[in-house]
Amino acid sequence: MPAVVKLMGAAQQAMARGEESTVACSVARIYLEVHPDDLHRILATMSDSWLKGLLQVAGPTRMGSASTCCQQALAAAGQKNWLEVARHFGEARAVFAELKRINATAEILALGARQAFEQTLRIQEREGRLEALVHKASRLLTTPGRKAEAIPIFRQALAVLEEDKDRPQNQERGEKIRKVIADFEQTGEGEVHGPASQLPPAGSLSPEGWDDLGMQFLAEHPQHAKVCFERAAKGQPGNGSFWLHLATSLVAVEAPDQDIISVYGLAVMRDPGELKAWVGLAAALQEVERFDEATAAWDEAIKLAPGAEAPRQQRAFCQEADRLLIEGKGWEAKAWLAEGSRRLDANEWHLAEFAFGRALSLAPIYPGALMGKGIANFQWANALKAEGNPAAGLRYQMAAESLAKALELRPEAPGVEEILNQCRTELGAIG
Repeated sequence: MPAVVKLMGAAQQAMARGEESTVACSVARIYLEVHPDDLHRILATMSDSWLKGLLQVAGPTRMGSASTCCQQALAAAGQKNWLEVARHFGEARAVFAELKRINATAEILALGARQAFEQTLRIQEREGRLEALVHKASRLLTTPGRKAEAIPIFRQALAVLEEDKDRPQNQERGEKIRKVIADFEQTGEGEVHGPASQLPPAGSLSPEGWDDLGMQFLAEHPQHAKVCFERAAKGQPGNGSFWLHLATSLVAVEAPDQDIISVYGLAVMRDPGELKAWVGLAAALQEVERFDEATAAWDEAIKLAPGAEAPRQQRAFCQEADRLLIEGKGWEAKAWLAEGSRRLDANEWHLAEFAFGRALSLAPIYPGALMGKGIANFQWANALKAEGNPAAGLRYQMAAESLAKALELRPEAPGVEEILNQCRTELGAIG
């Protein structure tokens, strides 16, 4: 990949100048930002090239020992155990210590891994601070008369996010927090009516009581349900059901994807036999295109419900979507459009919608991809409706949104307005 080649080139130049900190920062980005499958290939290629170069200079005597160290480093990288990666690459370099100036690849990889380890620790520390701030502010935000106290805490959370503002998930979190602040500045404390005023003080209910109250709020007032489930889980952290309910409320309030994944992860840890928790975790991972992890979670769901068809279908989608991501790594939007059309013709609605979505991620104003996504969701919705699946409504809504945007860009597109009207009719019938 061009970006990796550029980073390694910069690292090698910095190494020649003796700037080890620059080397470490450049290579750490490779460890932390590259997909695990790509990282394995990159490290394998680099270490093989390094070993072959030394074979010509030093002969085969010590090659087996160095090769073993490199393989151990690759295995550790697969587990994201950066400290072990650094140790094994360092051991490989030590085998040829007297020749390190001839080829410094192993040393460069060791320096980058150690920096990746240190950066990971800093990220974890920031995540802890951020979680505590957002948790406290969210609880204040749903407590009558205390909304204003939440705003300075949300601003502290924004300052934490600014410490690593280039991470995409931090940008998303920051946007949501800014919206909360802006909404408060516009409406103020407001009058306290409805469910927020019904929440008892913290500590006044048992964990089971908070969970029951949260279930009462969940459908109509998920933000308040979230507070109840947080209190239930805090009071009894070993109860997997409380974490599952909290994860459900996080989905309902459109919390950051990583927060949803983390809480579903806690749910399956506390109760690995809970099918709904594995399904939720798999779906959340699938949503952010972490398909290899999603596949593993679907595997667990299949073990618990071997006769269920939906987990098998979703697992198959994840595997094929992951394969498509690898195959289409260098594709432009036009190629993804063609792939979406091919999948549409094969009645593979999920993969068609995925491919059109990839096209739109590369070219957001792309009428053909918008129409394709709309038609894929429309036909998918029709299939779900025939099965009596309530998810049909969501697919009709997604179809209508895509088709409406397509018509704005290309009003003369044949047949699109007719399909859009059918979507609106279906949505009106659903109510």
